[in-house]
Amino acid sequence: MKKGKKKIIIISGPTACGKTSVAIEVAKELDGEIISADSMQVYRFLNIGTAKPDKDEIKEAKHHLIDIMNPDEIYSAGDFANDADRIINKISSKKKIPIICGGTGLYIKALTKGLAAGLPADKELKKEIHQSYLNKDLEILYNELKEVDPATAEKLSPSDKQRIKRALEVYYITGMPISKIHTKHSFSDERYDYLYFCLKRDRNELRKRIEARVDKMIEKGLYDEAKSIYKKYKGKEINAFRAIGYREMISHLKGEVSFDEAVKLIKKATKAYAKRQMTWFKKQKEIIWINIKDEDYEAPAKAIIERAKVFLKMKN
Repeated sequence: MKKGKKKIIIISGPTACGKTSVAIEVAKELDGEIISADSMQVYRFLNIGTAKPDKDEIKEAKHHLIDIMNPDEIYSAGDFANDADRIINKISSKKKIPIICGGTGLYIKALTKGLAAGLPADKELKKEIHQSYLNKDLEILYNELKEVDPATAEKLSPSDKQRIKRALEVYYITGMPISKIHTKHSFSDERYDYLYFCLKRDRNELRKRIEARVDKMIEKGLYDEAKSIYKKYKGKEINAFRAIGYREMISHLKGEVSFDEAVKLIKKATKAYAKRQMTWFKKQKEIIWINIKDEDYEAPAKAIIERAKVFLKMKN
């Protein structure tokens, strides 16, 4: 119980576990609105590959923070926390319940515990630095990071371009290595009063669901969607080009892999991502695990609703 803080409900879990379906049922029962905590659903045009809620799902429950950025724009965990704060205030002012739904664990952490003090918030400056790195060789960037922040460089893979650039960006804007900033910030201050639910499926069942979901994405036109984005932003380094599903299809468009191989790579990458998500969630001590099986979304939704109703009635 966090005295005087707004109450929110969080529903998370690995990709393809059924978060959206469960969250919609919870939102309908609790008179809530859903705030997406998905780092790729914020981008316009990335529809099929990010499994955005469809028109019928959006009609059932209002969704926020979907389709708010263009693929060549930068959106961070800090941006999410700021936007979500504003929307939570708006939802709460209507006496409705804010429901955070998504699998980007860092977004949820930024919202509930805040980010390390001193991380850059100047979007224009960030974009300027981002542009200056576009044509630099990755090895040069990594060696540069080893010079200014060896502790972070040691933790990162030399091929992890996004995090290498992020660490350099933080250093040059704040003058302090990101490793020291994180050490100073314990992430112990709760910003909201919340219940944090995480859906859990049998591992083999989840793997089969991932395979079926990818097959469905292909049927719905993932190739054409990726091709359209590639043509529109060719020559630019954008988030869409690193998103699972799009990067593999773009690799096929470049002639690097066959279509069938691209599909196999999407399935492999999605399974690996789900595994990383579960590793992250298992480290979050406040999580309440909710089992989910087959297409039964009612049972997990009911379990969440029962606990949420008690929580929401409690005075803080």
